[in-house]
Amino acid sequence: MNNLSCISRGIRILNKAIWWAYKPVLKRYDETRLMESIHKQLISGLQLNREDVLLDAGCGYAEWLVKISGTISRGEGIDLLQGAVDGGKKRIKDSLGATSNISLRQWDLEKKLPFEDMSFTKITCTHVLSYVRNSGQLFSEFSRLLAPGGRLAIVVPVKDARFIKAGKAEIKERKKEGTYYSNLHRMPLAVYGLAIGKVVEMLDKADVYSFYSFEQLTNDIESAGLNILSMEKCYGDQAWIAIAEKPR
Repeated sequence: MNNLSCISRGIRILNKAIWWAYKPVLKRYDETRLMESIHKQLISGLQLNREDVLLDAGCGYAEWLVKISGTISRGEGIDLLQGAVDGGKKRIKDSLGATSNISLRQWDLEKKLPFEDMSFTKITCTHVLSYVRNSGQLFSEFSRLLAPGGRLAIVVPVKDARFIKAGKAEIKERKKEGTYYSNLHRMPLAVYGLAIGKVVEMLDKADVYSFYSFEQLTNDIESAGLNILSMEKCYGDQAWIAIAEKPR
């Protein structure tokens, strides 16, 4: 095994370890006010409708897919962690019943995605892209999977992101709505999540992960043949949310 293969294998193991460590936070992640705001932006930017077939790449515990299940025709979710997929399936069953329009499977985004060309009208990828080493290949896969006129939504950390700022923004929102003190029991989990975020920030500095500048994200999207419809900051200004469309 050459040095490049060893490094690639090491990064894959590290990536899986980071997500495994983040699992307890991931279960509650979509309940934060910042993520609820992002979900609203995704629904608006994607213009979801009952004809849509949507892929969520990096679906976690499927909170997003459950939330939009009534507004789309069908949803598919893929995630690196089998534990998250199993937890997502339980959430789907508990929320939607034994039969639903949402299905999940374990898959590594570093590999060719297991779907036919033009299988989806909408694709979402939220806070996952930074951990994929060959992001250009993944964008090409998204383009391949989108039907003409289909839309892609990406949420990715901005270059030099500081997740403590996102934590402060969450506290501000909770205080504004009067739910800060009633959620203090979640503070240890939040501190744990921020600690993992600090590790990820350092790995970005070491060029193991990739936080995105405006230019980098623009280039990756346009290089895949997609047209950018909008790009703005979200998540306490620590992430980009970009909406792109495949030409008809």
